[in-house]
Amino acid sequence: MKTKTTLAITAFAMIAALSLPAHAVTDQVQHNVGLVDMTRLVDASDAGKDILKVVQSKSKEFEAQVKREEDALRSASQELFKQKDTLSREEFEKRYRALDQKNLEGQKMVKEKRTTLNLALAKARGELRTEAAKVIADLAKEKELSAVLTQEAVVLALPEMDITDEALKRLNARVKKVKISWTNPSSGKKAK
Repeated sequence: MKTKTTLAITAFAMIAALSLPAHAVTDQVQHNVGLVDMTRLVDASDAGKDILKVVQSKSKEFEAQVKREEDALRSASQELFKQKDTLSREEFEKRYRALDQKNLEGQKMVKEKRTTLNLALAKARGELRTEAAKVIADLAKEKELSAVLTQEAVVLALPEMDITDEALKRLNARVKKVKISWTNPSSGKKAK
């Protein structure tokens, strides 16, 4: 009996809710929501483009340095093997171990440089995202938005909800460059 009563009350509540006009439900609380494409905002900003350009330039420098090291090691290795017959076994093994050690140090250098690049890029983009969030907060306050969602979190939205273009203009006016740190915290060394 109790189950039938609960079921009847639930059914009545559902019918009552469905019979209300749509505007009666939405008029109760009005929320304005904005939408922003954070990836485009960061990537298309002047500072974001500059970050990418600087990191790509540093990457080319690192690649050139690595190539010089590899070429030097290859040349030294070839020279060592040419001298194999003229060197004593002990001297050959000593030089081979030294060459092998240089090779290991080179691999470590490459790993450190790659880590330095990745960390520098992530940190600079993170700082830019922080500035973008401040711009978005100011924009949301001005437009009296209850919330701003990222485009990645939304399946479908009205185009007029998108505030990315306005946020991009303001971000470009606010942030021209982001200082990039080339220090690798794991090694404590500044990249050359």
